[in-house]
Amino acid sequence: LRGANANQTLVLVDGLRASALSNGEFDWNSIAPNQINRIEVVRGPLASLYGSDAIAGVIQIFTNRFQPGYALEQTLGSYGTRKSRAEFSGGEEWKYAISAGTTHTDGLQNLINNPKKYSFDQNSASLAIARQVDGNRQLKFNFNQNESKSALDRGPSNSSSFNRSFDYESRVNDNWSYSV
Repeated sequence: LRGANANQTLVLVDGLRASALSNGEFDWNSIAPNQINRIEVVRGPLASLYGSDAIAGVIQIFTNRFQPGYALEQTLGSYGTRKSRAEFSGGEEWKYAISAGTTHTDGLQNLINNPKKYSFDQNSASLAIARQVDGNRQLKFNFNQNESKSALDRGPSNSSSFNRSFDYESRVNDNWSYSV
């Protein structure tokens, strides 16, 4: 972002830091596109608000939550590509959203002389529950887990992301609210 290194851009998923603790970079294969509702990008130095890993900016990923309905998907493609996904959400007093999916591809050869195929596997699951306590307060629980495995020239590469959060939000009046 803005010519800076990948570890100088903070990535947040539903408000939680998702960048790796070891190198500060975010693995974009670790979140399934069908889990994303929207992405907001703020360019520029935000280290004073978010810390030193936000020197170049912040990328905030918002996942799908509480849109009533269901979706079932099965996709087959070339190079042994298979994708399955299921999503269910709804509720009145207690709102819920559950999704799970898997993606696999056998891959293709990078070079004519190299018989190795570059495969990719991804598994994802998420659960969100929310309840409106009263007019101003809401109780929320979010759980996301995404794992992916990519074959590279130097052997298999594993990356995983595991985020959990428990949020409590309350609005004091029209101008003030707090979140724990």
